[in-house]
Amino acid sequence: MRQFGHIKIDLLKLDIEGAWRKVVDDIIKEKIDVSVLCIELDSPVTLSSVFQTIRSLKRAGFSLVQVEKDNYTFLSQKLCQ
Repeated sequence: MRQFGHIKIDLLKLDIEGAWRKVVDDIIKEKIDVSVLCIELDSPVTLSSVFQTIRSLKRAGFSLVQVEKDNYTFLSQKLCQ
């Protein structure tokens, strides 16, 4: 992202069959500015893993705003200020 001069992602939707864990970890680690993050948590996922992801994203400044089946939508708390 930085290589191409991008500094922010308005909407990031992840439906990547289990690879979402690494992407979420990288978003948090690299402090990538994402306004809205939609993730399909699947293939197979434990309830513990879901809660861990929610907690990690909350600590990184996201709020969980919607859940529909395996689809979770997070909103950056920066948008709420």
